[in-house]
Amino acid sequence: MNSCNWEKIHGFVSLGEYERFVVWLKQQTAKEICTELSEYDNLKLPIAERYFKCSKTGEIWVLIEPDPGYSTGSWLPLSD
Repeated sequence: MNSCNWEKIHGFVSLGEYERFVVWLKQQTAKEICTELSEYDNLKLPIAERYFKCSKTGEIWVLIEPDPGYSTGSWLPLSD
């Protein structure tokens, strides 16, 4: 755990779990616990990645969308 109370997710069990996590993350952003970083939008990576910054610590985490059949996605600190 960190001061944003985020825990590593090395793979989502299902698309439903991922979708519920995205809703929770939107709530975190609405409460200003974190902010989504747009400067990473220009990377044009082949996989869907979104970056979030913890307002308390400045730590950056990356959300990788699952790609059924290939990847279960993840939620991890950028430093990993």
